[in-house]
Amino acid sequence: MCQNYPFLWRRPLGLVMAGLLIFGGCAGEGGAGAMTEAKLREFWSQLATYQATIQITFFTGQTGNTYTVLQQALSSGPYRMEIQAPESVKGVVTVFDGEKTVQEDPSIGMRVTAAETPVRDALFVYSFWRQYAQTASARTEDPAVLEASSEEYVWEIQMEGVHEKLDHARLWLDAETGCPKRMEVYDTEGQVSIQMEYLDFQPNADLDPALFTIT
Repeated sequence: MCQNYPFLWRRPLGLVMAGLLIFGGCAGEGGAGAMTEAKLREFWSQLATYQATIQITFFTGQTGNTYTVLQQALSSGPYRMEIQAPESVKGVVTVFDGEKTVQEDPSIGMRVTAAETPVRDALFVYSFWRQYAQTASARTEDPAVLEASSEEYVWEIQMEGVHEKLDHARLWLDAETGCPKRMEVYDTEGQVSIQMEYLDFQPNADLDPALFTIT
């Protein structure tokens, strides 16, 4: 049974929610040379799904809390995120079916309906891509690329909304595959508030629709 406790979790979820409120595959492939900026944007515009293992660190001052998560997402919006580490919160799952979000801790059999938050939305690379694509479509020339080399591109966006932890973001992309390598979100003081290291990334993964179904 779902209960509407958007800001309250007991047991391990208190740590997870506190962190959130404060603020096949690509690996080893390539060899065809660096993509052009246009090809890179074409790759992302055709990315219907992805599955990725990501190490996410939330920073508060000089300290950070790090989680390893499995993300599965559809370009249409639905997503599933499962925490794999640390052990104290392993198995905690967040599912958005396109209309509502549910968080569940199977270890204690608890499920809650959660409000959508801009911090949680920022954890998904599709959110970055949508904002970057809007920036690109509004310009007559290619949007500025912060840095490009034979190995990687770096894209940058000014984030939507007003949130002290979510001012702007940068995404490092593999120049040959187009897949993300790292993403950093910066606060209004220019400090990193969220850092994401992509341990693996599977573009257009074959995902079972049941993953995004809330029963």
